Amino acid sequence: MQFWRPGEEFRPDREEILAAGIQKPLLSDHQRVRVLYALEQGKNVIIQGDPGTQTSKVIASHLVAAGWSLDGRCVAVALPRQVAVISSVVHVAEDNSLDESHLGGDHVGFVLESSVKRSSTTKLVYFTNRSLLQTLLKEPLLGSVSVVIVDQFHERSIGADLLLALLKKVQRVRTDLCIIVITAEFTDRICSYLGKARTTQMFIAQRGFPVSIFYTKRPVEDYLQTAMKVIQDAFLQWIRAGQPDSTGVLMFVQGTEEAELFCSTINEWSKTNSEVLRSNGPKESDGSFRKKNGSAQQVLAVSLYSGLDVGQQLSVLSNAVNENCLKVVVSTNIAETTVTVPGISTVIDCGLERVEMFDPRMKTSFISTVQISATSARRRAARAGINQHGSCFRLYTHGHFKSAMAESRPPAVLRCELTEMVLILKAIGVVDVTSFDFLERPDGGLVIDALERLFFLGAISGTGSLTTETGVRICLSSANPRIGKCILVGESYGIGRVMAAVAALLEVRQVLFNTGRSSRSSRALFSVAEGDIITMLNVWRRYVNSSFSDSWCADHGINPAVMQKVRRSFARIVRTNLRLQSKDERFAAARKAIGLSLVECVCRSITAGYFENAAMVEPDGSYLVALPGRRVKIHRQSVLYKRMPKWVTYMDLSQSSTTCEMKDVTVIQPQWLTEYARHLFETVTEKFQS
Repeated sequence: MQFWRPGEEFRPDREEILAAGIQKPLLSDHQRVRVLYALEQGKNVIIQGDPGTQTSKVIASHLVAAGWSLDGRCVAVALPRQVAVISSVVHVAEDNSLDESHLGGDHVGFVLESSVKRSSTTKLVYFTNRSLLQTLLKEPLLGSVSVVIVDQFHERSIGADLLLALLKKVQRVRTDLCIIVITAEFTDRICSYLGKARTTQMFIAQRGFPVSIFYTKRPVEDYLQTAMKVIQDAFLQWIRAGQPDSTGVLMFVQGTEEAELFCSTINEWSKTNSEVLRSNGPKESDGSFRKKNGSAQQVLAVSLYSGLDVGQQLSVLSNAVNENCLKVVVSTNIAETTVTVPGISTVIDCGLERVEMFDPRMKTSFISTVQISATSARRRAARAGINQHGSCFRLYTHGHFKSAMAESRPPAVLRCELTEMVLILKAIGVVDVTSFDFLERPDGGLVIDALERLFFLGAISGTGSLTTETGVRICLSSANPRIGKCILVGESYGIGRVMAAVAALLEVRQVLFNTGRSSRSSRALFSVAEGDIITMLNVWRRYVNSSFSDSWCADHGINPAVMQKVRRSFARIVRTNLRLQSKDERFAAARKAIGLSLVECVCRSITAGYFENAAMVEPDGSYLVALPGRRVKIHRQSVLYKRMPKWVTYMDLSQSSTTCEMKDVTVIQPQWLTEYARHLFETVTEKFQS
């Protein structure tokens, strides 16, 4: 595959961008004083800074030094993902010569959904957007916080938009609360939203190096195959250059499956072919291949995506790769803004990403593969120039970049399901959600859909207010509202902890089984006719009975890192829902007395939360979703694939240009639909059964 730079025949023109430098943001004394002065005047601050520059860490340290964390109040930093929080806390601790035992002490701490290390005297506290929203539910005026830094706002997640809206609302009562927004995309809209009279805007220039951009001459059919050729060339250049430690490759792929697949492909190629390529590199005087520190060089590929365990993500970011290896990091868009991978000089950009969408007609969320925006393409390229001059190979044409890519991606409030967001607004007493003051007004249809769903789940009343039992419990469960409903119904059957395990398994959203023939055999061993959820529960129960053994996972072709993550999620969910144990003991006997099996109760509980996704099989083997009336199929990775039970419900859809497939499928009975959602299914099931 030949790459082209616009402006030259067969040779690309040199399009250079200034990449972000992570050594230190150029926060001059003047800028530092300007930030502190603005806050002293009671103003908010909007800072345009490139992703990965640790701007929030530098500003937070200045705020702590200037006394903004005195009198029992702290400086709060909100980030979109857990790995960004942990990475920032580790950096702050290292900068202040603190070990892990000091986290949560006087200097720095964090609040995550799964764990908290914070005391009443902690000066600097890192949150995820979600955990700070949960804190707002318990502490509506954030009385323990003096300044909130909302970092990486350019991602425009639902959590970020909702957090900024609620902070603005808090400011009406707490005029002493200051907000700092750090974004890579500077817009006047944020300034107007917070109030121009009360907002100071700043641009922080960054150190960086030029990055040369290369495009393909023509569209590529298989971007993984093209990327493989680029990596092979990069490996050869690395060998000829004397194996510099600062050289690494960052490959952007569309999703986690592609990341794992491509890593396996690269590592297998490295084992079988690197000696052949290395023969073109420098040799010793006796003709043998030159080795560094006595070891042969090779390519080592590692994956990076948000579903990985935080420890695994941090190991990739620590640059802990053998110096005799050319490091290739295969990442989803998490490496675009959330985290910075050190030692990268070459970026390969596939031009695609997977984003969550919501189909109001299907009344369900799905993951769709879409092309990235032009802004995302620039951010990805910038990752090659953090430490040195770099190169970015875009696996699409220059014409595609100029004419087919949108400048930016629509914010999540315009394309994602808003049920959880609306539930939080109801919990804090917002009466009219449709007129709530957002930076970007959410799609009206999505808001109405969310209100209807919450009403059908029993979380809000007919007047739109939060219901005392169901609504409050679902809100405080820190789970997806549908899953929260499943847990509540499970409690009534005495299986609350079992449904907490289901919630944990679904929350991780990763494949439990490894790839390979032996793993397929193990999968068949656990598979049951009731569907994917019961199959996953079988794995979980055996894992618990093994005392959470990694060796048991290895023997059965199961990913131990995924199971460890499920275990932590389960512990958090149980800790959040303290009544699970006592209710299980009280209601289990009643369940057995009326002859309900545990498996049936699990399937019933799932139906109570996911009744909208019920579907009935058609003669051709497809399924017709009852409410919207759309045809779907069972995903080929489901244990129910080709079994064709009469009625099912699903958790997620996987949508492509030609098919729409159900994932995490459970067998149900149609009479359960009228039992848990009679207002919707009283006539529907009659129509389908007639």
